[in-house]
Amino acid sequence: MEACAALGQATDSSRKLAEEKASLEETLKKADLSGEEEAEDTVGLRRSDLVDRIGELEGSLVEDVQLGFDCAVA
Repeated sequence: MEACAALGQATDSSRKLAEEKASLEETLKKADLSGEEEAEDTVGLRRSDLVDRIGELEGSLVEDVQLGFDCAVA
């Protein structure tokens, strides 16, 4: 039963990370726009920060999937 709960948590975490990654990628696309087309919420974000954060999310997603797999196999 613990494995099922851990798998459920890993699945939820993976979904949230995937949503955050998609949001950050969209923000990254907006950051490539000229200054007059740039949304207010992207003004403080730098491209390198966004790329770094997307890399972190991808690593977290892999870890969550691995945990889910390990729990399912156990």
